[in-house]
Amino acid sequence: CLWSPGEIFQNIIPFCRCFCGPENYEPDQGWGSPEHQAHYIDAVDFLTAGRYEEAKRLLLMCLEQDSDNVNVLWRLGQVYDAKDDLTTAKMHLTTAVGIDPDNFSARFELGIVSHRKGDLHDAEFQLTEAATLNPQSLDLWLRLGVLYLEMKQLDKAIRANLKVVELDSQNEVAFFMLGYVYHEMGQDNKAVQNYLQAIDLKADYADALLNLAVCYQERRDKKRDLQKALDFYERALAVDSGLEDAAVAAAAIREYLENKKKKPGGGGKKSPLQRTFSKRL
Repeated sequence: CLWSPGEIFQNIIPFCRCFCGPENYEPDQGWGSPEHQAHYIDAVDFLTAGRYEEAKRLLLMCLEQDSDNVNVLWRLGQVYDAKDDLTTAKMHLTTAVGIDPDNFSARFELGIVSHRKGDLHDAEFQLTEAATLNPQSLDLWLRLGVLYLEMKQLDKAIRANLKVVELDSQNEVAFFMLGYVYHEMGQDNKAVQNYLQAIDLKADYADALLNLAVCYQERRDKKRDLQKALDFYERALAVDSGLEDAAVAAAAIREYLENKKKKPGGGGKKSPLQRTFSKRL
């Protein structure tokens, strides 16, 4: 079934979250004492390693020494986001953006946290502001594409994912998302084209294989093709045998096609046009 809004982005974007950032560690850049700088560097290492409590402890020590350090506030936002304390994360990130409105990292993270909290309009504001600061960020445009899909602003979702393709023509996730959104819009031909492009780039992309099968099964433009649907369900199962929905759909189509061969006038009592599950996102 479809993922919940709080999980949607984490599940469709297949990359490891990177906590590396643009900090300048030079003491004359406002890092305070050498001890403060060392605490900060260690905190980032802990954050990257997933040791969030240790990272939080050191960052709070840094914050006591310099309450206006935007990098410390940003990193604290990341720590609390990773710990699912979204309210505290948003508090620190809002403070960071208030101090430095042009800090891309803090504003982007604030958009992420607002999205996770369900504050969709604030997420849109923060992410579009971040886009003006760094329009080359693939992660940003992917996030915006998912946000606009969640907000039912499908044309904007298309534009955001096309921006990803403009920046990286080999990005299979953007093509997958374009396929998904075009399918939602009823533009089945474009959906098929984009799912196929995603699969060309990543042959074992199970979700794209599954959704392409669904698209062939349900096409509304008189190009419905149950044999192709069956082929792609089987390819999805070859990649991930745990796709129970794909197994059920493949079995239904297989039975229908076999019955149709036996009875040229029809394929049995019911055509497997309507699936009973949601396509994957």
